[in-house]
Amino acid sequence: MHYCVDGSPTLSLFTRDPFSDRVDDIAERVPLDSYQDPDVRAPFSQDSSIWTIIGECFPYCTAEPRKDAVYVLECFKNESYRTTALQYLGKTMGQPWNGRVEGANRILYVGMTLNLVRRLHRHLNSPGNKGAHFTAVFRPVRLLDVSWWSSFEGAKRAEKTIARRLRDRFPEDYVFQS
Repeated sequence: MHYCVDGSPTLSLFTRDPFSDRVDDIAERVPLDSYQDPDVRAPFSQDSSIWTIIGECFPYCTAEPRKDAVYVLECFKNESYRTTALQYLGKTMGQPWNGRVEGANRILYVGMTLNLVRRLHRHLNSPGNKGAHFTAVFRPVRLLDVSWWSSFEGAKRAEKTIARRLRDRFPEDYVFQS
């Protein structure tokens, strides 16, 4: 807060936006390490059961009355993604990720949902059906972060902003936003 000459408080023109601060915090919470590091736990690479999904989501559950979740997944770096896409999706890839994932250190996916457990279950167990096409080809291996928002509009804005901030923070990674 800034003060005038007479000592009364005044609002600065350069105050930070609480939304930006919150999104910056989320981008900072995403770890630098990869599932390929030997000491990193990658729970979805071994087990995609509903109990594993619930266990991974539990630390992000709060008692706040917010309903929309924006989540960040780390996905398997699939070198033969074109073949996998043909197998699971039944088509050759004309998708925007063609040619951009080969040199990436990690593959991150940013998504939004009303029901986090159901959405992760679809990503992991319904490839190409009710799960996203991207996660049918690049299978999720771990949940990196979840943030909760009180409105659809706020969550949609957060999803785009988080993806952009992750691209800025991790330029060697490929960040896909649905």
